[in-house]
Amino acid sequence: MLAVAEKNVENNTLSRLIRKLSSEFNMPLSTVRWNLKILKKAGLIIAGDKNNKGIRVRLTALGIIVYESLKTEKIEQKMLSKNDKNPLIINLITLK
Repeated sequence: MLAVAEKNVENNTLSRLIRKLSSEFNMPLSTVRWNLKILKKAGLIIAGDKNNKGIRVRLTALGIIVYESLKTEKIEQKMLSKNDKNPLIINLITLK
């Protein structure tokens, strides 16, 4: 989810984004396609299909909420790993 939002700054079509993510993460095209299909079925992204080609991939309103939550969690995890010996920092981060 984070990769879709962060790597799709050029507003790629689904097929172009699949190739881009596959190359960047060294994953099979089928794996990337399958995961994006799940995100689409979950209502987190909008993308074209064989009947509606050329639609750029973008996050839905729900997808934006999930993305922001994941991004915040990722930042908090980095802060925890850097400050794991400081109980005050841990308490401030986990009070959310």
